[in-house]
Amino acid sequence: SAMEAEFQEIDGNARWSAVYQEIRQQSSELPCRVAKLPENKNRNRYRDVSPFDHSRIRLQVGTNDYINASLITVEEARRNYILTQGPLPNTCGSFWEMVWEQRSRGVVMLNRVIEKGSVKCAQYWPQREERDSVFEDTNFKLTFVSEDVKSHYTVRQLELENLSVSVCGRCSGSIDWRDPGDFTLPLHHLAGLRSARVSGVLPQLPVQGARVGLPELGPGPGGGALQRRYWTLGDLLSGGHLPCPGWFAPLPNALTVPGKGFLTVAGCAQMSRRKDPSSVRICEVLLEMRRCRMGLIQTADQLRFSYLAVIEGAKSIRGDSPLQ
Repeated sequence: SAMEAEFQEIDGNARWSAVYQEIRQQSSELPCRVAKLPENKNRNRYRDVSPFDHSRIRLQVGTNDYINASLITVEEARRNYILTQGPLPNTCGSFWEMVWEQRSRGVVMLNRVIEKGSVKCAQYWPQREERDSVFEDTNFKLTFVSEDVKSHYTVRQLELENLSVSVCGRCSGSIDWRDPGDFTLPLHHLAGLRSARVSGVLPQLPVQGARVGLPELGPGPGGGALQRRYWTLGDLLSGGHLPCPGWFAPLPNALTVPGKGFLTVAGCAQMSRRKDPSSVRICEVLLEMRRCRMGLIQTADQLRFSYLAVIEGAKSIRGDSPLQ
């Protein structure tokens, strides 16, 4: 395919650093004034990864509407996404408030809580032993329902409840990959995306425009609960040091994603082009996304891995390579 030929040309001539630098030079430098305000300093995990003012998500309750998260519409994937940092201890409540307010169809976590000895994300969901977590600052409760341990990731079901209005939504799962330090296993990442799609977290019908319909609502406990599905996919095995653990969320309005979000969006874009899965233009998608969120793809190795993941995805769609 043309993509494989492009990969071989760049790889054969050792041009990954040059291609990556060219992308960096073409990327937009847009204002992010709100992120730099003194009162928001402790809400940012990294000084060099901030949401642009024009695409940042705004919280709807409270006196401060800031969260380090960006809305991205990717025509290649025909979906909307929220890309966000891994929550800090003081922003976990805001994170779940955002998921609730944006009616995100799913949450995909792409980093571990700890990677290579460094904390990349707060423990923002309850584990089996805890059963539930209450975020008093935003008045949300998250309850552990179940988990399904796969070979390379774990799927958890969680229930999110807005205590202010006594309404809850069902959250389908969390996926955490076993080996986030390895940039050599794109098929494991693609298998996680395939599981998310089959579950309904990634809608299979094309989504047009920046906003799409609300997820299907139905009666819950007591007849009044909104039934909604969410995923968190944790610890993408693609690994390496990614200073921006992020989320992506397809919005039903969107999908929410902390860390390594570009890899996920590129994979989704490819799955939406099943008739010609090799036609996804990696650099074009990346440049489009970087106009809405800084820091996507931070090394030449990550760029190379993205190409490999999409090439392997194309093979699996054609039936040349299995997703496990």
